Amino acid sequence: MAYVPKTDGLWTLGELLSVYEGDEVDPTVVHTILDVQPLFDQAPMLPANNGTNNITQVITKYPELQSRGFNEGVDPAKFAQNTRVDTCGMFASYSVIDAKMLAQNGNSAAWRAKQETAFIRGFTHGMARRIFQDTQKNDAKSFDGFQVRYNKIGEQVIDFGGTGTNLTDIWLINWDPALVHLIHPAKGLAGLQTFDRGEADAYDKNGKRFRAVMTDFEWDVGLAVEDPAQVIRIANVDVDALKDYETAPSLINKLIEAQERLPEGAGGQAAFYMSQSVRGALRLQINNHKNVQLTQENIAGRLVTAFDGVPIHKMPNSVLGSYKTAIK
Repeated sequence: MAYVPKTDGLWTLGELLSVYEGDEVDPTVVHTILDVQPLFDQAPMLPANNGTNNITQVITKYPELQSRGFNEGVDPAKFAQNTRVDTCGMFASYSVIDAKMLAQNGNSAAWRAKQETAFIRGFTHGMARRIFQDTQKNDAKSFDGFQVRYNKIGEQVIDFGGTGTNLTDIWLINWDPALVHLIHPAKGLAGLQTFDRGEADAYDKNGKRFRAVMTDFEWDVGLAVEDPAQVIRIANVDVDALKDYETAPSLINKLIEAQERLPEGAGGQAAFYMSQSVRGALRLQINNHKNVQLTQENIAGRLVTAFDGVPIHKMPNSVLGSYKTAIK
């Protein structure tokens, strides 16, 4: 793997075409991923610092300032930290297209690629869902996503107050290659890889053989949160309560509160992530409030809706759809 030097040190999936040399990255796959899943517009993707693992020293308590007088000393400054080891999960799937069907379409590479776009879309949505919701407790071969790391109401988790079963989250993430980023194996490639396996034997649900063309899809990825203060979760958002914008709780106030909880100076790569239903409710609320506007920001060459300068990425319900949350 050959990296092209970059002055800002930020490598997102959208930048892979300039980060990697040669033909290591399929531009069609990269563009398809960005079209269907904007999460990867801003998330840095860096090699793990210990092979397939990323070892992080997370500071949990900063040293206190001490006063001193003349001819007096001070105690050694101390801070507390925890060692966090994040792993890269290996994820794979493959497509099977009847060889006869491909032949009837002129053995067209473009037709085949169009059929396989559905696999890329599903794979990408599944990866985004894991980044937010997965836990190694449920799948030891995966990695811990954001939800399990921010699972208690507190400084980083704001309670929206919903108590029903149709709940979801809003996330504010300040992506940064030194603070919050995705990881991939040090000797591997970032992003979804595809491998054309050509024509081979395939089997239907009854075990009967037919000839098919096959494509493997592989993606090795993990998540590293080196500074927990760079992520804010708005939890227990009641989707049903937002349907009537005139009586719904204020999303605007919670977004402002989330922004204010980020550390001073943070926000250069920050973005909100919310489900389709929640962003629709937000737009209705803003349309009925004075002096509050959504703007358009240019992110990875695309115009993205923004609130107070922070992009709002609309996530599919398959990623941040309704689910039951329980945070004490």
